[in-house]
Amino acid sequence: APLRQGALWILLGAASAHRRKSAVSVLPLLPLIAAALAFGAMSRPNGAAGDGGDRLRRQLEGLFTDESLRFDPHLSKAFDEHGYCDAQHVAQHSKVLPLLGGGHARPEVVAECAKQSHVLETLARDGRVLVRRRHPYSAADLRGHKGRGGHEVSQGIKDMPDGKNFRLEPAAVAVAPGHKTAQGKKGDADTEALKEKRRIKQERKRLQAEREEVNRKKRARENGEPVPEERPLKAVKTQEDEGEDGSKKQTRKEKKLEKSEAEKDKASFRHKINLCCKDSNFEKAMVHFDEMRAAGHAADVQIYTQLVNMAANNGATHWEKGEGLIREIREGGLTLTEGIFSGMIKLCCEAKNVEQGVAILRDMKAANCARKRRTYAPLFAGFAEQGGLKSAIEVFEDAAEQKCDLMEEDFVGMASVCAAEGDHERVYEVLEGMSELIYALQDESVAAMQSVFEKAGRSAATVAIDSAVGKCPHCAEAMQSIDLEHAELEEMCAQIDSLSRVGEKQASAFDAFKSWLQRRGAPDVVIDGANVGYFNLRPDQGDTLSYAQINKVVSWFTSRNMKPLLVMHCRHFSDNVRMSDADRRCVAQWRESKVLYSTPARMNDDWFWLYAGVWSTKVKGSAQMYMVSNDQMRDHHFQMLSTRKFLKWRERHWVNFNFADKSYRCEPTFAFPSKFSVRMQRTKKEKWHFPSATEAGKWLCCAKDSE
Repeated sequence: APLRQGALWILLGAASAHRRKSAVSVLPLLPLIAAALAFGAMSRPNGAAGDGGDRLRRQLEGLFTDESLRFDPHLSKAFDEHGYCDAQHVAQHSKVLPLLGGGHARPEVVAECAKQSHVLETLARDGRVLVRRRHPYSAADLRGHKGRGGHEVSQGIKDMPDGKNFRLEPAAVAVAPGHKTAQGKKGDADTEALKEKRRIKQERKRLQAEREEVNRKKRARENGEPVPEERPLKAVKTQEDEGEDGSKKQTRKEKKLEKSEAEKDKASFRHKINLCCKDSNFEKAMVHFDEMRAAGHAADVQIYTQLVNMAANNGATHWEKGEGLIREIREGGLTLTEGIFSGMIKLCCEAKNVEQGVAILRDMKAANCARKRRTYAPLFAGFAEQGGLKSAIEVFEDAAEQKCDLMEEDFVGMASVCAAEGDHERVYEVLEGMSELIYALQDESVAAMQSVFEKAGRSAATVAIDSAVGKCPHCAEAMQSIDLEHAELEEMCAQIDSLSRVGEKQASAFDAFKSWLQRRGAPDVVIDGANVGYFNLRPDQGDTLSYAQINKVVSWFTSRNMKPLLVMHCRHFSDNVRMSDADRRCVAQWRESKVLYSTPARMNDDWFWLYAGVWSTKVKGSAQMYMVSNDQMRDHHFQMLSTRKFLKWRERHWVNFNFADKSYRCEPTFAFPSKFSVRMQRTKKEKWHFPSATEAGKWLCCAKDSE
């Protein structure tokens, strides 16, 4: 290499002298230059020896050991089912090509280095050379390869293609470099430091729980509700939790070994009953239950809950034994839970004893036990089948008092019993509450509602309503567009604002966003950027965010003189994100036109675009505002919103999008809300329309007087 470099300098000096028309002659130096070049070529006959060859070999060993090639988007399809990769593809890798010299892919050099490695192996097939890591993987030894952080690493036994199967040599530290483990992120944390780290983490969780409790009380006061009782907070783990002598707490296995023989015997019966519960085998579970009592063990609430619910699955057959269980539960003096109360109610209703189920509901109310939807569902089904208007009204009012969101079949059952008893005014009250939660009906519910209105002396007809016209051909009534009132939008904005404030920094960041939004003005369209960018893509399979798809959606609206707002998390614009030049131009254009708002780290971007959409609806008033996203809003944080208000707002402003394929020529298509609300609604007094959930454009009109 020094000789070749010297020859190069001689040539450059000669060229410079020639340009200056110097009299210096380079002819005597030509033999020396030729000898230097020849000697340099002879010193590296195959490009795979010397220091450069060792670096190339170590680079190949590192790539194949941590499986980096498998996750390279350009080489992910180059591997066959046996883990072989063509040397031609490996030579074109960005980490291999610079080491080959000359900037050209040289698969023969890659193959030669792979043959010299004891970690890799080669195979000649059809004129090609294939390379892969040697098998078994546990035999791979990389003592000569320096991994991340300069530590020597060796391949573990477990074969995982995610690079997490490294273990450091015992001479170094106990964990892999760069991986977050129980010993600290860099493996240099001692026992006391780890305890302090866990204590700080638990303290942070406790403070977050306190903030959530404060926000919960604040929302209750804003809604005019009684301030709820404080929830017990989890205690922070301290040194005292680990024993007086600093030893670790007992594990579950150690506690199990210290159990008495009686406790072990009862645990075995509990296990047998659990297995019967999985198979819904009530008869066999009762056999084990009798054996447990014969052995002198008392049953607890959990066992009674399992038995009662198994009996309720076939209440007509197991009613006698189930009734005996209910009697034992009442006489046993146990502290009953919502689960066992609901199970007893279900058992009574399945056995056609609805009034006894109502009596259990009264006991449940007297015990101040919270009721759930599963508590009321069997009762409404029993009322629809057996009648009992007075008890049905009592149960319906109790559900309203508990603010329990009933389901479609519950409302239909209540309306059916009211119509059967002739209380038609009560039917319309039930429908008013139903319209807040249920938008479209299944075919069974449509038939039931048709029967309800016919009993009330009204005609019911199935019609087709054109979405472009929005007028019922049966009663000539125009369908309405039902949206939130200004006060409801104010309340929803306050609720989103409260839920987003999980800490001081988060509250400050959200206040900054609200201030920026007011200065910018209300947009016509709010776009969930991540949802658009990941459409038809699989991040778990290596796909990355498509900035081109997002730009197409933004351009579609801007070309129609609409002002969009694109909301995306800041992680999509960090320095370590691989973006093409075209993607960077798109982002720069968004920033320049003030279309993009990048949400800060440690915050959920969903709250930002949702607040922007609701706030813009409030500001624009009657003017239309659209929210572009295919998100089904099933995440747990959306469930904390007011269901009735959120569903009503989403129905009028939600826009779904679609890309037919991944071609760069493919333009997006959108599904905008119709001119009227596709939901059950009352156009005039006692004139109701019910859309079908199974067929678009199909409605049940219950409007005209029957002839």
